[in-house]
Amino acid sequence: SAEDHFVIYFLLFCIFAMRLHDVKNRIQKAASKAILRKRDSFQDFAVDQIPVEIATRYKYDLKTETFVQDEVRVSMERTPLNTELPGATRQLFRCKIVSRLRGTDNYVAKRYMDHVAEATRDSYFVDCRMQMMAKKMADDFNHLHPPHRIDFLECFVLEFKSRTDGPQMFCAERYIAGHYEKHSGNNGYVQEVHHRMTPHAFSHFTYVVTGGAIMIVDIQGVGDLWTDPQVHSVARKNEYGVGNTGLVGIAKFFRTYHYNPLCEWIGLAPFAQSPHDPGAATPFDWNEVAHAWRLSDLSRKPNPQRAAIAARSARLGGDVHYQLAGMYTGGTFSEDGSPDVASALFHLEAAAKLSHGAANLALARLSSGLPADSGDGP
Repeated sequence: SAEDHFVIYFLLFCIFAMRLHDVKNRIQKAASKAILRKRDSFQDFAVDQIPVEIATRYKYDLKTETFVQDEVRVSMERTPLNTELPGATRQLFRCKIVSRLRGTDNYVAKRYMDHVAEATRDSYFVDCRMQMMAKKMADDFNHLHPPHRIDFLECFVLEFKSRTDGPQMFCAERYIAGHYEKHSGNNGYVQEVHHRMTPHAFSHFTYVVTGGAIMIVDIQGVGDLWTDPQVHSVARKNEYGVGNTGLVGIAKFFRTYHYNPLCEWIGLAPFAQSPHDPGAATPFDWNEVAHAWRLSDLSRKPNPQRAAIAARSARLGGDVHYQLAGMYTGGTFSEDGSPDVASALFHLEAAAKLSHGAANLALARLSSGLPADSGDGP
């Protein structure tokens, strides 16, 4: 009868649905295991066997420019990784953050060493805010559609309030496996052995799009995923930590900076460097350092924002040249501290060409036989 057929069809449908659900669960479990196997680089260190602690997590909200807090469960090593380099100021610790939905995820927590006297509780929030600010500017850079898209790891602050040895602070971010490279520093260091165009073009880009107000340097990380940047700010010298040396840091960047074809494609104006300074940037064969893309590909790639960026970039740099003139006069870059007069004059003239008022005044004094420095110049 029709009723019997309905019952049979209904039973077949239920059996099919149960089998489909079973297959779906098996696929999900297999996929989860595969993801965990691929993701868990800490399996040899038994981090998940470390007792769980409760920590307060502070995440920076770029829209509101405030920190939002919650509580998380963390398993963290108490012995730092053996990755200390000369001059290092922080120790690294493997940790896992436990989540009911995601299980455990791998992170690296960073803590200032005890000898860093200037590090305070606020230092961790400053570092986190800088990295999230750099992440936002990386998005702006990516809107140009460069050959390599870049990003900065999302970071947050962890505070352990109930540890037996006292409250402790950390900056934390996801652990990324791979070959770690440092492309630039905050004092003019440039990676010369495996030089890349993108990191340095990004730093120059941040200077131009902010109208010369800031520059993001100290670019490092795995591939095009970066971490631990430093912001040099001209006006806000106390806002971005002890690594923020303002115009001095920006000047040191431009002294050793290699202007490259990617910079030209973006629309960044070349920065004139002293031909009298042997420590200034040396030429590269850019076809050798283009890596995964060819320069001919770049020349065919449109950049609708190039003209606007070029117009803005052409007006900037006078204050940097003036700063460099003062640093060469003071012997900053010479081994024995002696002044480099030729380089100082080169940058003074470059600053004057960009309508820097103090530079023009200094040149006028020199042409009149007076000292260039009237008390507040190079």
